[in-house]
Amino acid sequence: MMRECDLDDGSTRAEQRLQTLKVEVGQLAEALGAMTFAAASARRAAVASQVSPHRIRAMIKARSMRSAYITDVPLGDPAWEILLDLLAARLEDKRVSASSLCIAAGIPLSSAMRLIDTLATRGVVTRTRDPQDGRRTFVELSHASEMQLRNYLMMAQKMSTPLI
Repeated sequence: MMRECDLDDGSTRAEQRLQTLKVEVGQLAEALGAMTFAAASARRAAVASQVSPHRIRAMIKARSMRSAYITDVPLGDPAWEILLDLLAARLEDKRVSASSLCIAAGIPLSSAMRLIDTLATRGVVTRTRDPQDGRRTFVELSHASEMQLRNYLMMAQKMSTPLI
């Protein structure tokens, strides 16, 4: 037969265990909070380290050096967007249509088509008709232009610049 003091002793132990668990949960919550704060601080520090006067000047220098690496290309932003799009497609082993490049250039269709014509005339890109649909033309970087672009991008990466 269980005595009354045995019941009290069991409930006291349960209350003590509950109190211990509350303390442990509080400690875990505090540790998680500290870890979350540390992770957020690390992310802020990483972002801050990416934006510095040194990096900005390196970006300016790398951008100004584009024409030294990439010849025969009018290097305004639309042409640059086209070159980058074509290189990405080459790396993905994808074909790019002229109409898709017009979208990538972010300029009116007629302006983009003139730019593609200029790039083709200068040997920067080649155009081929789609054998399945004669209305569509595929555009790709010439081998020489691809090498120039890759060399430039490698140089820019060495300078630790974001490629913009």
